[in-house]
Amino acid sequence: MTGRYLYCLLSDDVVPPRGLRGVGDAPVELRRQGGLACWVSPLDRVPDPTVEEIRHHNAVVATVLAAGHTPLPVRYGQWLADDSFLAERLHAGASDFLRALERVRDAVEFGVRVLDPEPAALAPAEVPSPEGPGAGTAYLRALAARLESERRIDLRGREIAESLRATLGSIVRAERIDALHSQHGIVSIAHLVERSGAEAYRGCIDAFGHDHNDLRFFVSGPWPPYSFAA
Repeated sequence: MTGRYLYCLLSDDVVPPRGLRGVGDAPVELRRQGGLACWVSPLDRVPDPTVEEIRHHNAVVATVLAAGHTPLPVRYGQWLADDSFLAERLHAGASDFLRALERVRDAVEFGVRVLDPEPAALAPAEVPSPEGPGAGTAYLRALAARLESERRIDLRGREIAESLRATLGSIVRAERIDALHSQHGIVSIAHLVERSGAEAYRGCIDAFGHDHNDLRFFVSGPWPPYSFAA
């Protein structure tokens, strides 16, 4: 019996383009259960988590977005043994799925990475090995210094994110803020933005970056709303 590989959920019956193929080079099909629709492919097993297959998964979800609909993406690797298991999964989670679909309706995701080109004062200290005579104390001190440095970076990132959100105002429907612990990283922000506000969103980001020219702002998107699917 052939299983069903799940890509995304939809609130409307959006038919996949003819000839669209996804994970495992399998055709993409529309399935419906109650008030939910979804795109699936017939597969006989859970696919391997390769870069190529993950790209195929994302390409299918992006096809929905390109067609003018906002899907509720599911994470890679969601395989159900047959149509009855798929129907059970959709029925059991229907209320949560419908709420999430309403949250992302007519919206897209943008990502903003904020970097400091000269982060020397905030760069986390290297933590030495806790081995050898007297190394334990040095290790604990260095670890404490690194944690304090990361705490200051995180605080700075949240302040930047809050200031940016105030500038964007009602253009942004929701946001997710994540620490960006790298050599130059400060913060990574995901924004859920109305499709109709995408141009205004980019303009606000450009203006904010101009006013904070000591930092670097890298914008990506629009994407399917993976960060807001849960």
